[in-house]
Amino acid sequence: MDDPVEFRQAIGKLLGFSLVEIVICEGRRFYELHRLVQLSLQVYLPTKELSRGRASALSTVSRLFPRGEDGWRHTGPVYIQHALAVTKDSTDPTAEDLYHLSTLTSISNLAAVLRRQGKYDESEALNRRALEGYENILGPHHHSTLTSVNNLALVLQEQGKYDESETMNRRVLEGFENVRGLEHLHTLTSVNNLAEVLRYQGKYGESETMNRRALEGRERILGLDHPSTLKSVCDLAAVLQYQRKYPESELMNRRALEGREKILGPDHPGTLTSINNLASVLRDQGKYDESEAMSRCSLEGREKILGPDHPSTLTSISNLASVLQDQGKYAESEAMSRRALEGRKK
Repeated sequence: MDDPVEFRQAIGKLLGFSLVEIVICEGRRFYELHRLVQLSLQVYLPTKELSRGRASALSTVSRLFPRGEDGWRHTGPVYIQHALAVTKDSTDPTAEDLYHLSTLTSISNLAAVLRRQGKYDESEALNRRALEGYENILGPHHHSTLTSVNNLALVLQEQGKYDESETMNRRVLEGFENVRGLEHLHTLTSVNNLAEVLRYQGKYGESETMNRRALEGRERILGLDHPSTLKSVCDLAAVLQYQRKYPESELMNRRALEGREKILGPDHPGTLTSINNLASVLRDQGKYDESEAMSRCSLEGREKILGPDHPSTLTSISNLASVLQDQGKYAESEAMSRRALEGRKK
């Protein structure tokens, strides 16, 4: 309803009969069907009509859902409740209306938001629902199905379910290799994702092989300084560090830092991550003075860009505390450790 006057008149009547209620979130007004009305509709509406209504509601929620991080944090939870409500009791995977492609897209989008909010169980459930729908409609090898498998692999990884995440990542990689080819960017992203979950499991040799493949492919297709190429440089640096190949890891970290400073700027979160990573590998080699300088630079940047209590800022504080301790600067190290602890308690 585009006319605000008509909208107010309609809402006024609905409120008068207690069919809807007002919900205030972050200073914004939302309208919800009264709980008893929702239950009555679920009981008395025919199954097909109820499924169609669920699909329509989910599509509307997806369209209205805030796109920025602030919106996800503040008003997002209001929409999330509706999304979960209209999907939780839908168990028929062949229901045409519920599993319409636009609805599956909405489910996938909401699952991604839930993952960013750390609501991994709910995100996993929605990702599995979306994947089942894509498989039924498009088949197991379609690009959208493989993307859905990738999304599920990511949320599994976030929960530490590495074995299943690895299985999903291998399925995605094999699918994109067959559908897109060995050198396609989607394939190379899948290679990089598989390398990451292998690293988390301590399978460093295979992870390094995959990282080098992703890096070489992205260098050929995107160039040396593309952000995705630099991401591969960072990932290779990390797996080299885990294997104590410190000199090569340091070289890779310096390359990533130089590239990100040039492409993203000195204060970009990605650049600050590279500074932090370089500080870490310098510390592993006993280069404490330079590591301390890099740690302070990372901390200063993250405080300015992300704020004093952001998890990444607190990580920088902890890292600085560690390198100060290595140098025998115990008083300042203790102060930093206490600051990190207090920040994580909030």
